[in-house]
Amino acid sequence: MASVVRPTYPVSTERLLLRPFTPDDLEDVLEWERRPDVHRYLYTDPRSREEVAQALARRIQMTAIDADSQAIRLAVVLR
Repeated sequence: MASVVRPTYPVSTERLLLRPFTPDDLEDVLEWERRPDVHRYLYTDPRSREEVAQALARRIQMTAIDADSQAIRLAVVLR
């Protein structure tokens, strides 16, 4: 049986708060995902609102490392 990594959220430091993504993050994620300068050195192209919404829906589910997911994706918020 695979081990499960499920942090207790939010994870906080003196300067940052790490938390799972939520649907309310769409506008903020879209802001950077649609910029060509962000994607300049990545293997991806700027994304449309629909593409960002689909990617965000996947990120929202990625809160633990378990049999279904091998990665955790978290929003980073400055305190």
